[in-house]
Amino acid sequence: MTPLAEGELPDPNTVGPGMGALVVFIFLLVAGFFLMRSMRKQLKRVDFPDDKPQDTEKPASN
Repeated sequence: MTPLAEGELPDPNTVGPGMGALVVFIFLLVAGFFLMRSMRKQLKRVDFPDDKPQDTEKPASN
């Protein structure tokens, strides 16, 4: 393969993303998996309030 002259573009049929892009993509998949797993654990610990308001006061009797 001959070196390219300045300003000349390489053949798009022979250029690919390469091994580095594959490693970065796999790293992002693994990191996303662990982040989702951690988020699921944290959401299980959260105590969400009930939707219905509860009356804590007793009604006044006349």
